[in-house]
Amino acid sequence: MKTILLISRVLNDNKEVLEKKISEIDSFIEECVPKNTVLHMGSTLTGEFRRRMEILDYRFVLKKQYRSGLYKSNKEMIKESDRVLIINVNQSPNMTDFEEYAKKQDTIDESVYVLRLSSK
Repeated sequence: MKTILLISRVLNDNKEVLEKKISEIDSFIEECVPKNTVLHMGSTLTGEFRRRMEILDYRFVLKKQYRSGLYKSNKEMIKESDRVLIINVNQSPNMTDFEEYAKKQDTIDESVYVLRLSSK
C-alpha cells in the first residue's frame, strides 16, 4: 500500500509553527497509518519538515520534483497512491484543491485523511 503525505508549505518554512504543531501532526499520522509505514513525499519544499519528522522515527521515500511542475507532480503522486494524508495549514488553497482531487479518485476516495491546522 502506497501512502503519500502532502503538507502546507508553512510547515517547512516556519520552524516555530512546525514545533508548535508537531504533537498534533504526530498524533494525526499515527491515527491514519501504523508507525512503521513509509510515507511518500515530494522532494521539493519538504526538507525541514522531513528532518523534524525523522526525529520521531518516520521514514520517507521521496519523489523528485521541480518547482515549475510541483502542482502537477503532487496530483500524479495522488493518482499513484492508495492512501493520502494532507496537512492543511491556514486553509491553503493548494492543499484544499489536492484534498478535493484525491477524494475524486475512485481508488482512494475513502482513504483521504486531512488535518486542518491554524498557524496561530
